[in-house]
Amino acid sequence: MPEHNDMTFVRELTQKIAGITSQQMHAHYHMYFDETNNFKRVKINENRQIIRTLNIDNIREHFILGGIATKDDEKPISLEELKNIVNIHQKNIKEIKSANIYKGDFLNILKSKKLTPILNFLYDKHWFIHFSDVNLLYYSIVDIVDSLLFNSIYSQYIWNPEIFFGVKNEFYRIFNYQLSENLAKLFQFEYPDVKKEHLHEFKMFILEMTIKYYRAGHSFNHFTELLIKVLEDSMSHQRDLVFVQDEQKGILIDDFIHFYTTRLCSLEKSNLTLDNEGDIVTYLQANPLYMDQKQLLNYQFVDSKSNTFIQLSDILVGIISRYLIFADAELTKLYNKLESLDEYSLGNLCLLNDILLYSEAENKLFFNQIERVEVIHNFWNIVNKYNNKN
Repeated sequence: MPEHNDMTFVRELTQKIAGITSQQMHAHYHMYFDETNNFKRVKINENRQIIRTLNIDNIREHFILGGIATKDDEKPISLEELKNIVNIHQKNIKEIKSANIYKGDFLNILKSKKLTPILNFLYDKHWFIHFSDVNLLYYSIVDIVDSLLFNSIYSQYIWNPEIFFGVKNEFYRIFNYQLSENLAKLFQFEYPDVKKEHLHEFKMFILEMTIKYYRAGHSFNHFTELLIKVLEDSMSHQRDLVFVQDEQKGILIDDFIHFYTTRLCSLEKSNLTLDNEGDIVTYLQANPLYMDQKQLLNYQFVDSKSNTFIQLSDILVGIISRYLIFADAELTKLYNKLESLDEYSLGNLCLLNDILLYSEAENKLFFNQIERVEVIHNFWNIVNKYNNKN
C-alpha cells in the first residue's frame, strides 16, 4: 500500500480543526458532486490569452466542488421531468446545465424564473446542499503570511485562529486593493519561487504595498500592526520565507486533485457520485486511497448526461460560486444591495438560504471553506438574515 495515500489523518484533522462531531463524521448520505472553476493548474502569466492562468480576469473566481445530498438512496429524476420542472422543452437538449437556468452575477441569478422551481423542488424534497470552496486568490497568496509568521519571533500566533486568520484576511484585503499591479509584481519575482537574493526586495514590496493601502485611507487595525511587526522582524533578521522559495516558478496551484481526495476521505461513510472528470479518475486509478489500511471505495464517476442529480449539482455550484464572489465586500454594502432587491429576487434568495440553513443544521461537514474569514462571516450572515424564518 502506498504510504502517501493513507488518508486516515484527514478524519482526525477534520474533527480537530473543524469541530466536526463523530456522529456527523460517520453519518451516511448519498452525495452528488459537480465542480466549477477547476483550472487544472493555476499559474501567474502576463499573457491573458493563455488558457487557465490566474490573472486579473479570473483571480476572484472560486473553485467549488459540491452539489446535492440525500438521506435515502433515491433514483435520479428523468431528464424530461427536470425539463418540465424548469419549463424547458427543446428536444435537442441532452442535459440541463447552469447556462440553461441563469446567467450573470449573483444578483442577476436571483432574477431567474427558472431557478425558483428548482429551489422549490429541492426544498420540498428536503435535499441538502453541500460544497467545498477554495478562494483562488486567497489560497494562492496566504503562503506569504504563513512563511512570515512561521519563521519569526511571533510564530506562537499560528496557534491562535482568531489572530492567524485575521492577519491572512487583512493581507488579502491589502493585496486585492491594487490587484493587477500586485499580480504583476508576483510575476516579476517568479512567485512562489522567490530567489534568496531577492527576498529582501520581495519583503520591501509587501511592506510598501501595505503602506500604500493605508495611505489611501483604509482603516488600520491590530492585524495590520502585527503584519508590519512580522515583516520588520523578517527583514531585520534576513529570515527565509520557507513556503515561497524553492517551488515551481509561477505555479500557484499545481493541481486540484487534493481538494477531491480530501473531500472523499472526510465523507468516508457516504456514497459519493461525481461527474466524470478525466484527470481525477486517472489519478485515483493509479493512486487508490486508503483509510485505516483499507482501500476507500465509497465513490464512483458517472457521465453527467446520464444523471440529473449531477446536473442539479452543476446548477448549484455555479450559484454558490457567484454567491461567494458577491460576499467578498463590506457587509454594510452587501446589505444595501440586498435591501433593494425586488420581491421575486428576494424570494429566491430566501428560499436558497432556507436550504442552506437546514443543510448546515443537518451536518456541518457539508461545508468546507478555504476562504478568508470575512467572506465566510458575510456569507453566513446573509444566509441567517434573509430567509423565510425572519
